[in-house]
Amino acid sequence: MAFVTGVFTTRGGVAGKLALMAATLKAWVREYALRRATFRELSALSDRELDDLGLRRDDIARIAAESARQA
Repeated sequence: MAFVTGVFTTRGGVAGKLALMAATLKAWVREYALRRATFRELSALSDRELDDLGLRRDDIARIAAESARQA
């Protein structure tokens, strides 16, 4: 039995596929930049400030990744 996890259809042949790849890459770069910016900003906070927000240092990477995915 085979499972299909994703189907990509494009119109326009090669040009359509290249446009899809470019859009995917652009979205990935945007998400990466947002994740890094969030990580940098949260890392700059003191432990006291993080505690006021209910966060710990080891939460920063997870929170940065989640916020970038949701943006």
